[in-house]
Amino acid sequence: MAQSGEKIVLNIGGIRYETKRSTLTAYPDTFLGSMFLERNAALLHPTKEGEYFIDRDGTAFKYIMQFYRDGKISWRDFCDRDHNMHIPQISRRELEKELDFYCIPKSVLNVPPSVVISEQVDEFIAILKDVIYDLIRHMRNEWTLEFFKNVNGSSTTHNNMKTHSLSTVRRHAEFFDLAGYEIFDMFGEEIRRHLEKEIPNLCCTITKEDFMHLPKYRFHITINNKHSRATILAETCLAEYF
Repeated sequence: MAQSGEKIVLNIGGIRYETKRSTLTAYPDTFLGSMFLERNAALLHPTKEGEYFIDRDGTAFKYIMQFYRDGKISWRDFCDRDHNMHIPQISRRELEKELDFYCIPKSVLNVPPSVVISEQVDEFIAILKDVIYDLIRHMRNEWTLEFFKNVNGSSTTHNNMKTHSLSTVRRHAEFFDLAGYEIFDMFGEEIRRHLEKEIPNLCCTITKEDFMHLPKYRFHITINNKHSRATILAETCLAEYF
């Protein structure tokens, strides 16, 4: 008899995924949900390694598993920010083909605009944190970023960010261009308070100014990196020599 908590190993195009039978059968109208129902157990033919091989796109399947685990899919139009590529890893068309194969309604890809914007805001804040921590690692204590708005929407001057000495800053330059001004315009104060709460010894100022009749937001941070030598040594591999 099949057990709902039984571990299932799926081999999708050469990529292994592990899950529970109950995770899949929670959606009995889908391909995998139906496949692993108890009444169909006799029809299953695992490999000698105990895996179930399906000749489909293994990379795209991570989104299929998101659906089974969360009931929704967190798919975006561009790759992870760390790749600095605004090119889909998996296009919408490719993902829709996989949804069709697994009998999952394509409506799971339709999300309200408010959710899309909120994810963009979270992404923007996460990038700011990455940059701030990179500055701390390089023992920098000040940094300024200016976001300009022009007639074509949002554009950014970022103190030569694209050629900045910090790779983190260069890597995220394009992302800031997308909606930086608008995000600060709507949520600047909340962003400031959040960053100061999350990152010790950080002070942020966000000011709205005009430059050549163009509005801009000036985001300036200062970091108190003046820690005692003893405090730093205590957290290093050199502590035993102190």
